[in-house]
Amino acid sequence: MRIDKPEGLRIGRLFESEFARQADILGYFKCRHCDQLGVSGVKAPMLDGPWAGYRLPDFTLMQGGDAFWVEAKYKSEITRYRANNNELQHGIDWPNWQDYIKVSKISGQRGYLVIGEGETGEIIYAGFRDLHAVTRHYDDPAPVHFTQGAAFWPRHIFKPFGHFSPQTGQMHFSFNELKPLSDVFKKRKAG
Repeated sequence: MRIDKPEGLRIGRLFESEFARQADILGYFKCRHCDQLGVSGVKAPMLDGPWAGYRLPDFTLMQGGDAFWVEAKYKSEITRYRANNNELQHGIDWPNWQDYIKVSKISGQRGYLVIGEGETGEIIYAGFRDLHAVTRHYDDPAPVHFTQGAAFWPRHIFKPFGHFSPQTGQMHFSFNELKPLSDVFKKRKAG
């Protein structure tokens, strides 16, 4: 099921909004880093600093003195990597991924990628640190929707986080059926 760009963006925004609502229910404070209207159109919010700027993940969530980054993505399909026996994988834009890693390092805050799969109705997540260790850079030739390359990861790296209904198009998260958000995003020892 391939979703055209405007429809995919609409569903992606709904997914982000429902993620934010679930965080509210569980008592998280959040800073939502939304697209901004720039001189040449829509641009991502940036972390600016000495000689550089870096795109921010979608959210910063905070509770009890703890803060972390979250990038929430809706994917209509799971990609199959032909060079590795059609291994199931997910990917995001390479420049964004590079910025998310840098922002996490600069801030000292951990980060998570949360993906809603339209194909399965599952919500999965993985930590930036775990993903960084197995990132596959794809850039020759870049797919149409990844014009500046992509970072890809095997799907099995991600852990279950919840479900929603892809049949109706409605987002029906069930975060509490698995673990409360605070358990999923608990602090992990460096290692």
